[in-house]
Amino acid sequence: MTLLRDRLLEPDVVNLSDAEAAAVLNAPDTSLPAVPVAFSCRAIAEPAVLSGELAVLRIVALRGEIPADLTPNSTAIPLPTQAIATIMTMLDAVDRDLRVDPATADGQIEAMLSGIEAMGLLSSATKATILSQISRSPSWAEANGVTVDAFAVAVARAGSQAVTLLGWQSNGPAPGGGVEEQANLMLPNGEQVGAIFKMPMANNAALRTAALNQWLSNNDNILS
Repeated sequence: MTLLRDRLLEPDVVNLSDAEAAAVLNAPDTSLPAVPVAFSCRAIAEPAVLSGELAVLRIVALRGEIPADLTPNSTAIPLPTQAIATIMTMLDAVDRDLRVDPATADGQIEAMLSGIEAMGLLSSATKATILSQISRSPSWAEANGVTVDAFAVAVARAGSQAVTLLGWQSNGPAPGGGVEEQANLMLPNGEQVGAIFKMPMANNAALRTAALNQWLSNNDNILS
């Protein structure tokens, strides 16, 4: 909770409401390292299809050379076997619509595209568009392993101070089994919030006490 409390003191969120601050901390943050995502080769190849570059790659792979009308000096350029293999690997992945996890591909996708770019057969813009689809920006909450909602923000801003238990209420069955029990609390700033717990049974004093004590410990708070 100290991590969240410190983050909430930063200029971009310090003057926001609890809900607004939670929204910011759960939104994608481009300043953080990108997170790899699994992708479909056919789907990410769409920019190359629309630009016509994928069709050119098929022609080059078939002929084993870059046609004269695609070279600066209007002379066909024969390609070495490894270059043709690189092109065919990309085409095969697209045709078979392979699913790839870039976290385990160890930079192979970018290396393959860079090789084709170096041959003059893939523009830097198309390459960048393709690579943008194999990762995403995480939120601050995700990157730091912190669950953030308006309630968590309110508690973090209250700090390590006493909270008042106003009472308990049962909210009925919980998703997946059990019941939802809600502790109604008043924070030091006077704000009233509800902490919801999933329990095996309703109206059990021992379970309620244990759940609330754990919550207080996790959030650096005590009961008044």
